[in-house]
Amino acid sequence: PNNGFGTKDFSRRTTLTITNTAQYNFDIDDNNDLTILAGHEFIDYNYHYFRANASGMQDDRLMLLPNGTNRTVDEAKSEYAFLSYFGQLSYDYGGKYFIAWRFYCGSKDASSRFGKNKRNGMFWSTGLMWKAKKENFLQDVNWIDELDIKFSIGTQGNADIGNYNSYALAGQSGQYNQQPGWGLTSPGNDDLGWEKQRKTSVGVDARLFNFMNMNVEYYHRLTSDMLMDVPLPLTSGVPQDGLGFASVTKNVGKYLNQGVDIHFDFDIIKRRDAGL
Repeated sequence: PNNGFGTKDFSRRTTLTITNTAQYNFDIDDNNDLTILAGHEFIDYNYHYFRANASGMQDDRLMLLPNGTNRTVDEAKSEYAFLSYFGQLSYDYGGKYFIAWRFYCGSKDASSRFGKNKRNGMFWSTGLMWKAKKENFLQDVNWIDELDIKFSIGTQGNADIGNYNSYALAGQSGQYNQQPGWGLTSPGNDDLGWEKQRKTSVGVDARLFNFMNMNVEYYHRLTSDMLMDVPLPLTSGVPQDGLGFASVTKNVGKYLNQGVDIHFDFDIIKRRDAGL
């Protein structure tokens, strides 16, 4: 008696993705091949959560929430959207020389997570590859089975932040004159934009002596306009308890990562029947 407790909750997540692509491959002649690709993508995410609790039920046959004497509710909602255009142009000559150019976003790559002044971004990449083993001067070098020389440079964006970091949000903040009070709970940033990364790499892929694979790559990766929570002085605002905003998300700082990756693998046993 009077100790019954009940809860009911509901949540729903929906992600709508619409992707359209068109690709055309054609041979200009025996030595020239060209591939063109263009596309568009839209992503729309919605999340809704609702929960209700009740306590003080007097009879286990009357467990609907209105039969409780103390009732609470909780509700949450979140959403975001991305709009992207992309394309790729690839060309190879004689199966020896390859070039690929990619762009992301065409005119824009828009995200609802960023401020109204910086929602759009443009990212691209270019890659080159030379299949050197197909050259005549290496055809008779028997200990080289495959030899590929690669170079690439490109950029990409990062939007891995909360859905509303760029918005100035309002929420309940205590009582005023015995009535619920409302105030800003986050300062917002209309200039919050994409975190950007540019990577350059040069590498060699080779198969030697018909049993050893080798990959050596040098990379230089520079991240800029990093998405970080920048501390604010306590005099910056008044959300609650007389304290200011703790931080605001901004694009600040750079980070450089570079090095050489070396990878080898070997065919230790290579026969139809290894006796295992």
